[in-house]
Amino acid sequence: MSEISFSTYEDQDSISFILTPPLTSLDTVYINLSNLTDLSG
Repeated sequence: MSEISFSTYEDQDSISFILTPPLTSLDTVYINLSNLTDLSG
């Protein structure tokens, strides 16, 4: 049962991480870098 609780807590932590603005902007930067790499390659 403690395993399920830990899983749920971990899941909620991941969701809040996804919704964090800094991560979103980093994600955008990563996508832009990927596009640049695609163009260069």
